[in-house]
Amino acid sequence: VWPLFWAIFLIILGIWFLFGSLFRPKAGEPQSLSIPLEGAMEASIEFNHGAGTLNIQRMSNPGTLLEGTFGGGVEHKSERSGGQSRIKLSALNGIQFPFAGSTEGYRWDVRLNDQLPMALHIKTGASENQIDLSNLNITHLKLDTGASRTTIDLPVHCSFTKVDVHAGAAEVILRVPEGVAARIHSKGGLASVKIDTHRFVSAGAVYESVGFDTAPNKVEISAEVGVGSIEIN
Repeated sequence: VWPLFWAIFLIILGIWFLFGSLFRPKAGEPQSLSIPLEGAMEASIEFNHGAGTLNIQRMSNPGTLLEGTFGGGVEHKSERSGGQSRIKLSALNGIQFPFAGSTEGYRWDVRLNDQLPMALHIKTGASENQIDLSNLNITHLKLDTGASRTTIDLPVHCSFTKVDVHAGAAEVILRVPEGVAARIHSKGGLASVKIDTHRFVSAGAVYESVGFDTAPNKVEISAEVGVGSIEIN
């Protein structure tokens, strides 16, 4: 019975891919969002993104904490505790599959204040992610991602950044700027791990820049990838 069921399932899935686009809703106009700084001294931002694309980069507007355009829509929640602003951005219908809902998925282009110290938690599904943090003040970055491709440029002028990566069937590329020291802890199941050993010297299960402890700008990376690849250079 199982081979017959599996064959029928594949046929139905094939028909959906061929004709499903005729019945899918088209993406509406991108939604704009701007969150003012309002005296915040630091921020914690959580991204709950579905299938599609996610782009994050700097913004030099001193009075704005976050702004962007959100194709597919976004829900946001903001809280303030003392000088800390906590923001949560969520896709309207939760995690999307690439073949469900809008034909283009969620297309988020987000810009962040380049002066405020921030902690980011990024959660993505099947997506293409370009995260440029090179000119941002990121104290902690956490990435939880599934079947995706993510490229992250880490901060250039941040005294210390903690990076935690948890990925499934994903390709993750972390770029450590020249002049920034790194300490790397990597663990993978069936993942391909590629680390620039000219810059980061192997010491057992840890890779580390020479002079890491005394470097003025440094990152500490903990990466765990299931089936996929991770590259750190």
